[in-house]
Amino acid sequence: MKNYYHLLSFDDDLANDAANDLLKEGWDIVHVGTKLVKILDNGQAYYNTEYVLGGTKNQYEKYLEDCQQSELDYF
Repeated sequence: MKNYYHLLSFDDDLANDAANDLLKEGWDIVHVGTKLVKILDNGQAYYNTEYVLGGTKNQYEKYLEDCQQSELDYF
């Protein structure tokens, strides 16, 4: 098993896009599975796909910088 500096988990409606963006930057897939989001009023379970990615220290620091920049661009 590979040692990762940081793990990120995505399970919202944009999780697939977020995971693909990080994979293009060299992050590794650690796990893909389902995550229970909620139980609907009719008792049915609602699941999303969850992606867990692992990255190095440099990859994680770049991710943080990109997040800060996107927040600045948003406002």
